[in-house]
Amino acid sequence: MNRGIGMNKKIISIIYIIFLLFILILVVYPFIEIDTGSKIIQFRYSDNIDEFDKFTCYDDSYSYSEKRNITVTNIDFKKFMFFHVITVSYENGNKCATEYYLDESYIEDYINNAEIKYNDNNIDVAKLIENRKAITGNIRYSGNDYLNEVGYILNGKHQILFVFYIDDLLVIQVGLSDESPKFIAYEKIEENFIGKRWTRTSDDTEILAFNNDGSFTYYCTCGNSVYDSDIYEYYKYDELTKEITLNSTYGKTRKIKVIEYDSRILKLDFEGERRTFNLIEE
Repeated sequence: MNRGIGMNKKIISIIYIIFLLFILILVVYPFIEIDTGSKIIQFRYSDNIDEFDKFTCYDDSYSYSEKRNITVTNIDFKKFMFFHVITVSYENGNKCATEYYLDESYIEDYINNAEIKYNDNNIDVAKLIENRKAITGNIRYSGNDYLNEVGYILNGKHQILFVFYIDDLLVIQVGLSDESPKFIAYEKIEENFIGKRWTRTSDDTEILAFNNDGSFTYYCTCGNSVYDSDIYEYYKYDELTKEITLNSTYGKTRKIKVIEYDSRILKLDFEGERRTFNLIEE
């Protein structure tokens, strides 16, 4: 019995001595750091963390330490007696430099391999980026109206993709705006069918043009207007739906569907009637 009590006292004494040695080390050398590869644990008197949050990312939940080349994801503080225990969780490299970056290869992977769960507006990303050049960079684009949304699974992960425009710039956003979204934009390589004159021959030769200023002209060489172009003088083109809306000064509208086009051929659907036009070389 006494031997057991003596043993317990000896263990307590050892623990006490280890504790005193630890405190003595902190007194003599008041800074201890342990790096586990994903966390930095510091024991020190000061609670200053300027080293870790000097450069904050766009997303305030991250910061970058240039000295250590790490992205800080979380900082935890604890007070132990007269010193501080600071635990810094991190990832190697500068995540701030790519936090909104979406690589073009991701879009290619989406087009080829994504399992679409819902796509109410029938958004065809492959078609939308035709004749466009990718603009990649660590840019957060604003202007998403959240009207054009696709839910999908890619590489085992559920995701949401949004498509919107900033003037003529097509923007694709992956992820919700409050969940570290990624962005890629596409600019037009050419003006497509707009700003050019097109022709076809039926009973007479017809000339069609969707002009850069938003005006619409469609007439035959006989001098008459075609498809009521004398009434519907202006148009608006929706690249997502591939629809041209003709607008009249009386508030009436008509629709033309773009079937396909290239540098020389333009195929349109005029309310069920398909017409093919050839480019007028000028």
